[in-house]
Amino acid sequence: MKRLVWFLLGLAFIVTTAAQASERFPWKFGMSREEVSDVAAYGPYKRFQNGDLETYKGVYEGKEQNFQFFFFGDGKLHRIGIYLYEGNDANAAVERWLGLYDSLRSDFGVVEALNNSPPRDEAGRASFTKRALELLTNTDKMWMRPAKQPSDATVSAMLAHGNVQGVEWYYVILVFDDPRDSASSGTRD
Repeated sequence: MKRLVWFLLGLAFIVTTAAQASERFPWKFGMSREEVSDVAAYGPYKRFQNGDLETYKGVYEGKEQNFQFFFFGDGKLHRIGIYLYEGNDANAAVERWLGLYDSLRSDFGVVEALNNSPPRDEAGRASFTKRALELLTNTDKMWMRPAKQPSDATVSAMLAHGNVQGVEWYYVILVFDDPRDSASSGTRD
């Protein structure tokens, strides 16, 4: 009987976790540019030269954030990127990266952090941020992702940096890709 209870609790957790991805936002994969921008409550939307869209009115974790919508070749929504940090402070970027790790772990369970050990306690948290800063100086981006993906999205996160007009700039981006897109690996540029 105990096994059945634990099995049912585990199943409920998996179903709840999977539902979180699709219920998180009003935009759905496969929408056209017009359908995305018709979600007026989160506008105005800016259109990039390549046709992708952006709004600073999307909501993640109760705060307005920069959401970008990527349509690829068929004109349908394939990726949603939430830019949780954009700035020139590496330490602030890494702290936001750690906060995103916590959010992903809370929402999806075990998180795989490529080239970094997931934090298990306060010492691990300090080690995680220190290692992220080290990696950031040696590579232009790093990734993490939930080990168990929801059925309706491929979820990943990227910490990246680049030079913008002579200034080092850092980004923390949460990415939701359409899982039906065979080119979507969760680590696509």
